[in-house]
Amino acid sequence: AGTVDPVVRINGLSKMAAAPEVKLGWVAVTGGDADVRRALVDDLDTRHDAYLTVSGFAEACATVFLTDSAGVPAPDSGGPWLETVRDTVNRQRAAFDRYLTEIPSLEDVRHTVWRGGIHRVLRIDPTVAAMRFGTLDDETIAIRILTETGVLVHPGYLYGMDVAEFASGPWFVVSSLNTEDVLASAVSRLHLILR
Repeated sequence: AGTVDPVVRINGLSKMAAAPEVKLGWVAVTGGDADVRRALVDDLDTRHDAYLTVSGFAEACATVFLTDSAGVPAPDSGGPWLETVRDTVNRQRAAFDRYLTEIPSLEDVRHTVWRGGIHRVLRIDPTVAAMRFGTLDDETIAIRILTETGVLVHPGYLYGMDVAEFASGPWFVVSSLNTEDVLASAVSRLHLILR
């Protein structure tokens, strides 16, 4: 029989808790030959110590989010808070979609299908972008939107949307973690700048 390679599983609190500012991740190594697994874990420990230090804030968050009520570590279960996070993100995404479709001047903003995560990917119709902003450059448009409306949208190139399959841009990424009133206000301000 052939040898079985170790299995490496990666997870992180920023993804589980929809909290991108909490930089805390972990790696679990299972299976395979014990000596190979030990060498891999030693290498990962060295890299962690050299490059990936954890902030005190993230460590404190881990104590809250990654233990059960008795204080026992439960790194992949998430606990009841995980369902609350998922429900909140889903509710915010649904509200954002509703606001986008209810404002007539945003009919030229095409939004993609949700595939998970806390962000929304938007595309402004190129003709509208050229007429309103005089450019199709996503960074230039993002800066104009921020300075004229106070709404922060991230230019798509920061997320790799400057390649051929995104040629029909400009593309933008926005967070869905804001409260519904903040989302409604942001979309209203986008309506004003895009009309």
